[in-house]
Amino acid sequence: MKINKMKDERIVQLNNKIQSEAFILTIMILALSIFIKSYIFDMGIREYLIELIIMMVSIAYLSIRGATVGYSSMDTIYFGKKFKIIAILLLAILITIFNGIRNYTFYGKNYDGISDIHFLSVIGVTFISSLIFVSFLLGAVYSIERIGQKRLEKQLDNDEE
Repeated sequence: MKINKMKDERIVQLNNKIQSEAFILTIMILALSIFIKSYIFDMGIREYLIELIIMMVSIAYLSIRGATVGYSSMDTIYFGKKFKIIAILLLAILITIFNGIRNYTFYGKNYDGISDIHFLSVIGVTFISSLIFVSFLLGAVYSIERIGQKRLEKQLDNDEE
């Protein structure tokens, strides 16, 4: 005889929140490891390839799985248009800062200083390309989630009939 235990919804939500926070912490630790290995220890990509693969596969799985079940991480109350624009800009600026530091570390002897036109042009190109890439990436995630939501709504409408 199997007894079905009913779980309190608050406990389930708390468990989901803890697992979500653990996932975010793991991704942050992987990103920090990649940053330290590549920028501080100047290691090649072979030394941090596993961390990079784990991080990308985990994020891709989360996005694709969420989209297939109709969950939208981009349409919550916290992710309004202003927040999305600010997040895109901050990510582009962060990428630009890291790339600028790395570029100046490696090629600083070729520049006349931080205000050298060549260095500033590298920073400008990096910012614009990061902005486009991050926008495209978040736009793709948003589009996939919208398709999953529409499919879920259609499935729920069919179940009602």
